[in-house]
Amino acid sequence: MKKALVTVIYDNSRPVGSEIKQITGKRSFGEAVFKRKTLRERTEELLKGIETVGSFADRETIPAPGPTEQRPVFVLFSDFMIRDRRAVEILLEKCCYADEPYRVLMQDAADGERCCAALYPSLSSYLETDEEALLGCDIIRTEAFIDISNIGNFRQFITSGFDARFF
Repeated sequence: MKKALVTVIYDNSRPVGSEIKQITGKRSFGEAVFKRKTLRERTEELLKGIETVGSFADRETIPAPGPTEQRPVFVLFSDFMIRDRRAVEILLEKCCYADEPYRVLMQDAADGERCCAALYPSLSSYLETDEEALLGCDIIRTEAFIDISNIGNFRQFITSGFDARFF
């Protein structure tokens, strides 16, 4: 049996905290530039390299669901960056077999658990489920992401790409 391809939706709607705005300006998380690429572009490149990803879309440009297309949907919030690619691959495989929506939570020392992603069995299921209804869905816990809405994590993420050169 052939695996279903997953539609990844990048949700860039979460607000940026004031400390991070001092660094990025008025940009959202997805629009923040790191090494000449936006964080959204970096996420798309990384996810498109995974076998089960069929398409990548922004929340604002979601394709209309076709009558025969029932691809599973993986929603990734822009205030989380991928830390462990293999763990994300496993989540995307789980998404292929989901028959109901799931919240993907990550443990954060400062804020407790935060929703970093969501899995839906189809695009129509995603469009029909609002944030309040998602709170009642089953949970999958993961350490696959890093929460960049935390100023310490954001600084560490941005400075980890610094290339020190000795002349």
